[in-house]
Amino acid sequence: MSEGGKELVLYDEERQKYVISVADAKKTGLYKLSQDEDSLPYEADDEESENIAFLSKKMSCVKYALYLLEFSDKSKRTLLNKLRTKGYEKDVCASALEVLESNNVVNDERLCEKKLVSIAETKFYGRYRIKSELIKAGFSSETIENAFENEQIDFDELIEKLAEKIMRGKAINDAAEYSKTVAKLQRYGYSYESIKNTLEKYRDFDEYEY
Repeated sequence: MSEGGKELVLYDEERQKYVISVADAKKTGLYKLSQDEDSLPYEADDEESENIAFLSKKMSCVKYALYLLEFSDKSKRTLLNKLRTKGYEKDVCASALEVLESNNVVNDERLCEKKLVSIAETKFYGRYRIKSELIKAGFSSETIENAFENEQIDFDELIEKLAEKIMRGKAINDAAEYSKTVAKLQRYGYSYESIKNTLEKYRDFDEYEY
């Protein structure tokens, strides 16, 4: 057993080291062996040996994932890509992520909602731009839609704050400036109709000019 009692350390006859979780050790029966010195050394068959090697890779994968998460929260998809880049096999990654999800270390729903609120409050992005940012962060469309539904962001209020930040109390005096401002707000992810309604109080030129 490891010093902390959370891992089982095994060695083969060539002194190759394998580290697996106590939870996996109990599932496979290896934990009982560790508690009974008279049963050691133990000769595992080929299937058991392969399973021990897999569980050891899974343990290593979990540890590396936890290391990555120390730097920043990551979506399941982003984390999976980084683990695969590191060289872990697909089935090892899937098993490791299952452990992390079951322990609520990786939670796409919670993280997506957190990022949605953060983007809205700090960058004043509209729905379309936020959705684009969340897709880039690795969240599924379903997870994103659920986040929007749960958080109920007031985008009318956000675009008002954004317009105030951009305009700084100034009026829009001609059609060219109006078009430029509309384009800028559209890049933030707002619809033309929403932008038009918001800019009405800043417009200081006749309608026909536009």
